[in-house]
Amino acid sequence: MIITAVGPSAAQTNVLWSYQWFILLCKFADTAAEPDPLSHFEAMMNPVDGIGHWWNTVTYDGVFEPHIVGWLTLPHPKAHYTALSTDAMRQAMYTDCTAQTAPFDFNRPGGVMIVSAEPMAPGFEGSEDISDTVERGTVWLSPLEYDVPMRVIHYMGRSMGLRFSLIDTPDLLPNPWDGMSGSLALCAPQSNCFPPHPNAYTKMLGMWFGNENIADNRPSMLSENYEIAYLDTPPGTLPLVVVAESSATEWVIFFIEARRNIGGTYDHLLPASGVIIHRVQKQWGHEVWLVGANDIASALGSGPVWTPGETFIDSANGIQISVLSETASGFEINVTRSDPATAVPTTTPVPTATATAPPPSPTLPVNFVINPSFEGFSPANVPWGWLYKGSDGSRVVCGVASEGVCSLRM
Repeated sequence: MIITAVGPSAAQTNVLWSYQWFILLCKFADTAAEPDPLSHFEAMMNPVDGIGHWWNTVTYDGVFEPHIVGWLTLPHPKAHYTALSTDAMRQAMYTDCTAQTAPFDFNRPGGVMIVSAEPMAPGFEGSEDISDTVERGTVWLSPLEYDVPMRVIHYMGRSMGLRFSLIDTPDLLPNPWDGMSGSLALCAPQSNCFPPHPNAYTKMLGMWFGNENIADNRPSMLSENYEIAYLDTPPGTLPLVVVAESSATEWVIFFIEARRNIGGTYDHLLPASGVIIHRVQKQWGHEVWLVGANDIASALGSGPVWTPGETFIDSANGIQISVLSETASGFEINVTRSDPATAVPTTTPVPTATATAPPPSPTLPVNFVINPSFEGFSPANVPWGWLYKGSDGSRVVCGVASEGVCSLRM
């Protein structure tokens, strides 16, 4: 067994955010091969140009502290675990892997990542809380997922309780403007790119910046101007987000942020620079929605991007957000309120991209129960295609080149 730590110790660094991860590489008793050496995971998690650097950057010099150990040999063959239900399989692998990691202090808060040496059936990968000495977020990955940074980061964020946002559509598409959403749309057909910054709402809840970087716009404020800094810049004197509550109900809140697609930052893949708005529905469990897009194509177009001279109006909520100008540090905006019953809409940006219709209902493997719904672009290691979600929670991928021909995936 080889143990390695990558990056500085959180105890030695004065930061607002720090998190340690125990990354356990596990192979079954009847598995001889190790798909990648320990050095592969050190490179993947390192704080210079790996996932560690992404976390350190988006948390504004926080500390991501990974401890990697492996490969550990589990006490049972693969069939012993795969015969169990998904939840029971995850728990058994967690118990058997962590039992072999005596050097680690599992009383310290942090996350655990269980990495299987072999590809696993759909549903194995994911995240949830596991309680042992303390309750901790846990991620399960296999060789099908662990080389896809956007997927790994998405599951890590979910295990830490971080929010992720969606495109405002019944299909619940992941939001490509939000680094927590797990969307691969920005780098498809490749899969090895890093996600952009998480949205401002996620960063605020994570306490990655302080109250001095939050501008609170309340219903009593009829018209206010703000200069907001680009979200990729470290906290300074300007707000990183304007929080505007609906004039009609306390259950709807808008989060306004400034984004830019320049080189040298994790936002370089974004389709444009401008003001982005997310809507939070408190009565629905604080669900977060990207405003201005209703599918992947419009999310990657001009729909969700407001630039100088453009205005977003939500008449029902009595709120109007206008972009006045771009500054050296971000954008100057105005938030104006009116009676929800008399608010008059004005012109808003129109998406420049045209959505491509998904292929017809797929031909599915035997015994696969499905109620097809278009969900997004394909995960890694398969041709760029359409991803369908079944009524039983399973998923299939249909390649664009062979519409209707699908295979089980994820």
